[in-house]
Amino acid sequence: MGTYFLLFDIDGVLINPSGYRKAVYDTTHYFLNQLGFSKVSINEEIISTFESIGITSEWDMIPLYLLIILELSLIQNQPDTTLENYSDCNNFFRVHEYYPEQKEIISSILMIKNFLQNGVSACDSLINQNFENKSTKVFHHVNRKISWILKEWLTESRNIWKSEILQYFQNLTLGSEIFQEITGLDWILKSEPYLVKYDNPLVNDEIRNKIIRLHSEKNIFPSVITARPSSFSNSKISEKSHLYYPEAELALKCLQLEQIPCVGYGALEYLGKEKNSSGDQFVKPSPVHAMTAILLSSGLDINDALKWSYDYFYNNRHKEIVDYLSRFPAPINMCIFEDSTIGIQSLETVSKNLINDGLTIDMLVYGIAKNKNKIDALMNENAFIFPTINEAFSACVDFLKI
Repeated sequence: MGTYFLLFDIDGVLINPSGYRKAVYDTTHYFLNQLGFSKVSINEEIISTFESIGITSEWDMIPLYLLIILELSLIQNQPDTTLENYSDCNNFFRVHEYYPEQKEIISSILMIKNFLQNGVSACDSLINQNFENKSTKVFHHVNRKISWILKEWLTESRNIWKSEILQYFQNLTLGSEIFQEITGLDWILKSEPYLVKYDNPLVNDEIRNKIIRLHSEKNIFPSVITARPSSFSNSKISEKSHLYYPEAELALKCLQLEQIPCVGYGALEYLGKEKNSSGDQFVKPSPVHAMTAILLSSGLDINDALKWSYDYFYNNRHKEIVDYLSRFPAPINMCIFEDSTIGIQSLETVSKNLINDGLTIDMLVYGIAKNKNKIDALMNENAFIFPTINEAFSACVDFLKI
């Protein structure tokens, strides 16, 4: 029969992230208005373009999009002096409001791909690769005329205590009450959790029930692998972290799949803190993310799954995982359902390493996409393309005969 690991992304695969989308729209709208742009707005093609180059976190996407609008506007209209605050920006751009063409914005997004670093957030990558090397190729005009905004939007992009963008976005996604409870900050505006109010499942009842049934069968291990922030409880954690937001859990509740093991950003951030790093080093496309999901789904405790995965890839300690997985019937089939490339790359690295260790591994990739940029990116990862998870999962089950 073999063994089957089924890895599911959440957003764009199991769930239509309408809550995130609306939070992105409302957050960008709020800050664009603050800056003096009344008629510029983000759209789905722009968001999909970010995702097609591996920028899937809204924490990166929002500040980068806003900086692109500022940069393109400053190329067209240069102020005589620097703009020292939001009021200065508003006064200038209200008079010199520029409406960038879609192709200009998309071209600017695609250029960012050249600066992305593995294991580093997109915002931090730009700081490292663009602003610290004396030759500023991206956001050159923003750096000259509105340099203070780079620190607030890029350097502090993940600091809930200092980033106004992050505060506003999390206020919307979590709702004002959960936001205040987790962060201790006063809410900015009263709101219900967008992730509860607007998210919609993409998986139909038949497929959801099939996933739940397979979860109860021997040697079939579904799991969720997501870059969404998530809760993480551990006796070693004495302080609250601003990154342990229960956003993955809200999605699984919406999907009625709470019983499926899930590895979200919270667990990886915990590992990052343990290793004096951050969760960005271990989130997909890092193979640690996929390996942890595999081990967790098969029955390991989350702490052991994290430790073994880290030791495998960073300390060259392969024996524990190889001995453990060798107990399962061969071949080991690893199937992933993704709408972006990063999860696929995470599992592909796992698969290649385990094959080199002598295990019999078969990997199948199911891409969920309708947008051309996404389809092209997924096809480059040798994915079978389907419009929804329902067709993709049915094809997988039929092919594997499970």
